[in-house]
Amino acid sequence: MAGPEGGQTGEPGARKGRGRRERSASGVWRAVRTQGKNPIVLKELRGRMRGWRAAVVLTVHLTVLSCLASIVYLSVAESARSSGGGSIGQTMGQALFYSTYMLLLTLVVFLSPAFTAGTISGERERKTLDLLITTLLPTRSVVVGKLASAQAYIVLLILAALPIQSLALMFGGIVLSEVLIGTLILLVTALIAGSVGIFVSSLVKSSIASTVVTYAVILLCSVGLPIAASIVLSLLGNIIGPAIDNVRWVWQAALVYVAGFLICANPFATAVATKLIEQEENTLLFFTIPIHDPGGRSYNIPLVSPWIVYVLFNSLLSALLIIATILVLRRKRG
Repeated sequence: MAGPEGGQTGEPGARKGRGRRERSASGVWRAVRTQGKNPIVLKELRGRMRGWRAAVVLTVHLTVLSCLASIVYLSVAESARSSGGGSIGQTMGQALFYSTYMLLLTLVVFLSPAFTAGTISGERERKTLDLLITTLLPTRSVVVGKLASAQAYIVLLILAALPIQSLALMFGGIVLSEVLIGTLILLVTALIAGSVGIFVSSLVKSSIASTVVTYAVILLCSVGLPIAASIVLSLLGNIIGPAIDNVRWVWQAALVYVAGFLICANPFATAVATKLIEQEENTLLFFTIPIHDPGGRSYNIPLVSPWIVYVLFNSLLSALLIIATILVLRRKRG
């Protein structure tokens, strides 16, 4: 009797847990569609944009980008005059775009977590989190609203820099598709960095501790892992490089895919690799590379441009982090 009763009581609990996760996943998209009416978004944006800090940050942001663009322009022009070269339009356009883009990508990577790392933990420190999660507002609306209000300002910084980056289109060397793909990478980078911040904020009680942990994760993923991966790949290359032709083509393809995924996990490596592949393969979508097996046969393995994998992987990871944050707060709500 005890066994069946225990199974009967456990099964409804499991169904209840699965039901909550399914409602969280489907509710995220409903919450995203209704952000214009979300009181959390309206409150956070009004508080953020009414102060002087938002205007100062935006002004400093554009001033730094403008100064960098001016320095690059003068440097390229002076180099062309000293070398006695002819037209420098394409060189000027590429130099302006890539220098300002890499600076903007760095700002997005390290600025986005600052807006979300203290969102939940800050409410906990002010003793308002319990009041917030016991209101009639759904938990998903609280989480998505907090994230959307923080990301709205980052999106404003990205869009405000587009006129400076678009100067490269006038000089040449850059096409519109590169600008659009670069902007998409920036938006997804802001989303994943903000999602990491709000997830850590839901777990950590202190805002200072939440910020430290968030930046530790961001530094590990954006700086630490690429360095470690490059060291490991270089060591593996020295060890198995001479014997790579004796490895079956399946394992060679697996190594290519693993190395490609490691590149696609980092925003800086993704941006650089996307440009290099565009120059070598003349494509921003799909391409193939040849590999050879010990028998001398050649195979072409299909690959996609790194920016596609980066956007899809980080979009999915952001959705999972948002759902995890919703579930953490729902446990507090009971």
